[in-house]
Amino acid sequence: MHYYTVQREDRTDSEAEDFFSRLENADYGEADIDYADELSKLGDWLEEMGERRGAQPHYFRHEGRATALPPPSKYFRELGYDDLHVRLYCYRVTNKLVILFNGDFKTPGPFSAQECPRVRRYFEQANKLALALDRCLTDKDWWPTGYVIDTHNGKELEFEVQF
Repeated sequence: MHYYTVQREDRTDSEAEDFFSRLENADYGEADIDYADELSKLGDWLEEMGERRGAQPHYFRHEGRATALPPPSKYFRELGYDDLHVRLYCYRVTNKLVILFNGDFKTPGPFSAQECPRVRRYFEQANKLALALDRCLTDKDWWPTGYVIDTHNGKELEFEVQF
């Protein structure tokens, strides 16, 4: 299985790099949330899915056109973990290919992703990127520019999304 990410042409870090570097020292002041532990558990799940399980559709939270990790609680509990507040938005292409976007820690409480002040912008960005990728994959005559999908093998795919 392979993970890829996207990078805006005007930025030095990819969306996934921004996610991990920004959140590794995050502290929003909720005493009952261990942010570093949550990121570590998300990393464990990425490894578990990448090395053993594959990117099966039921391992993703379906949030509009985009998806998010960690998976729904019942799958995450198979690793002995409780549900997490962290959300990493992504696009599941196949059982062997996932494109990672960005995300944040979801605000505790009864907020949907669209209502959460922390993840709302990443939710919206992920859905715009997913829409563009859907179009790229279904309409071979349409291929925009502006974002780069880093394939980690020296090849890049470019597309543009209006924000």
